[in-house]
Amino acid sequence: MFTDLHIHLLYGCDDGAKTQQEMFDMLNQEYEDGVRVICVTPHFHPGYFGDNEQSTLSSFYRLVQYASKYPNLELYLGNELHFSRNCMQWVLDGKCHTLNNTDYILVDFSMNEDKKEIVHGCSMLLNGGYIPVLGHVERYEKMDLKTVQSLKKEGVIMQMDTQSILGEFGLKTKMRSKKYLSKDCIDLISSDAHDLKRRIPGMSKCYEVIKKVYGKDYADMVCFYNGLNILKGREIWNNKDK
Repeated sequence: MFTDLHIHLLYGCDDGAKTQQEMFDMLNQEYEDGVRVICVTPHFHPGYFGDNEQSTLSSFYRLVQYASKYPNLELYLGNELHFSRNCMQWVLDGKCHTLNNTDYILVDFSMNEDKKEIVHGCSMLLNGGYIPVLGHVERYEKMDLKTVQSLKKEGVIMQMDTQSILGEFGLKTKMRSKKYLSKDCIDLISSDAHDLKRRIPGMSKCYEVIKKVYGKDYADMVCFYNGLNILKGREIWNNKDK
């Protein structure tokens, strides 16, 4: 059983599911793959996707109705905040959702963003009373192990995409994933799925790789328990707790 806390499953909100049927098909595939807790996280940045608050709520309502056929499936709402200098106001205004209305907020940056800007953005959110969940930390080209470890000590949660460790974002991203995992830097693994062709759900395949290389306890922690703890507003576990 898995928790997927970062997925672009809602249709009509961003660059994720393009139709209602694709949204339903993605949900079906997640369930068949063993996912039982999902937090949908459409991108939020008015400059890229417009003010998608209402389309997000409408699509989420339809998804909840459809998902009622799965009585043991939990659905939650969040956003993936694309950082900018004025993004705190979007959160304070309630336009950008934290993860299930907790103090945790999923945030991302451009893939080639300077690490100083990533550190600044995470610090700004921390100072504002939120706990940043740094989306796909392994995909930032200018990040390094020392910076990741420093941010983690400050309280930033490190999320990794399933496709990264499987090599589907290239060799460099795969190698960064392995390095961060080997140093216990990764707190959470999510699919970050966008569709059923190129950016597909696939928690179980990634889980098996993590379990084989890093152990079952670590795999359970990053693929299920920490995501659930975040959505319940609890502290996450780390390898020292296991």
